[in-house]
Amino acid sequence: MNVTTPSSAMDSHDGWVQWDGQCGSELPFGSHLITPRNGYIHHGIYLGAGEVIHYSGLFGGLHGGAVKILPIERFSAGKTVQFRRDPKPQFSADEVVRRALSRLGENRYRVLTNNCEHFCNWCLYGRSTSAQVRVFLTRPLFAIRLLLSIIGVDALLARGVGTPGLASLAEIRVV
Repeated sequence: MNVTTPSSAMDSHDGWVQWDGQCGSELPFGSHLITPRNGYIHHGIYLGAGEVIHYSGLFGGLHGGAVKILPIERFSAGKTVQFRRDPKPQFSADEVVRRALSRLGENRYRVLTNNCEHFCNWCLYGRSTSAQVRVFLTRPLFAIRLLLSIIGVDALLARGVGTPGLASLAEIRVV
């Protein structure tokens, strides 16, 4: 296993380890998992036996979803999975899992205030925080550029649809 850092500028955590599900290794019980998505990092808590609990939120589409349990293969959606080697959570692994399960079925997802990262940080540390949201709120041009890339504005600009004088998203500078 190689220690890696998520490539997303939205998640400044370090100490993440890429999990190799092919070699049959078991993830640590109660560990914080991440997997990349289009424009963000998705978070979950490992329950053991190949299951992950997560706030489904935008996972299934644009409408917020509930806290659910999924097989890790569905959680990863064919992407890599990483876990935190030494997260130093405030709670034991058993308590992290108990806290996560206490919110099973909850359906109060909010992108900016109650997303999958908020959920995991609450389970692990008792604090509902999101580094991804902090980046979006403190670097609005980054957020605009990312959102435009997700909806495919470059393709529209290439076809001549859009703002006159703007040839590509590269012209939107991130500072």
